[in-house]
Amino acid sequence: MSSPGAHEGEGEGEGEGEGEEEKEKEKEKEKEKEKEKEKEKEKEKEKEKEKEKEKEEEEEEEEEEEEEEEEEEKEKEKEKEKEKEKEKEKEKKEKEKEKEEEKEKEKEKEKEKEKEKEEEEKEEEEEEEEEEEEEEEEEEEEEEEEEERRRRGEGGGGGGGGGGGGGEEEEEEEEEEEEEEEEEEEEEEEKQALRVSKVSSPDLLCSVQQKVAFD
Repeated sequence: MSSPGAHEGEGEGEGEGEGEEEKEKEKEKEKEKEKEKEKEKEKEKEKEKEKEKEKEEEEEEEEEEEEEEEEEEKEKEKEKEKEKEKEKEKEKKEKEKEKEEEKEKEKEKEKEKEKEKEEEEKEEEEEEEEEEEEEEEEEEEEEEEEEERRRRGEGGGGGGGGGGGGGEEEEEEEEEEEEEEEEEEEEEEEKQALRVSKVSSPDLLCSVQQKVAFD
């Protein structure tokens, strides 16, 4: 037969064994919980990594967009500069065109002046030629009159009775000559005044005055 003490020892041994199992189970549970916690932490870390990655990608996208905008701005600036250059070139061409037109106008003016000068000189030459012709005609008339007077004088001296009559004729001829000379002087003065009034250029006026003084 077994003693009561022996039975008690067996009960205690069994109780201790069960307690150890419980403790082991608890430890296992704790380990499982720790594992779960570690897993959760890993998940959180992964999430954080994902977030960081997304954030970096967004930042990269923003940077790319900014770069694109900068490029666009640069392109716009380039276009503006091109437009400015075009405007400058256009203005330059217009100014050059205006200068050319001014030059052409000046040339035309010079041509007109030359033409007017030539016409005035031509008129002056024609007037001088007319005056020379008139002077030649007057000289011829004077020579003819002188010849006529000479012939008359010779005819009057031939007859004795005609001496008195010849003296009267000479007086009349002298009066006629004086009147003719006065008329010629008046005509000459009128011609000179007409020449001076027609000449507008100072150079031509000078040349006419010199010619009149020379005559």
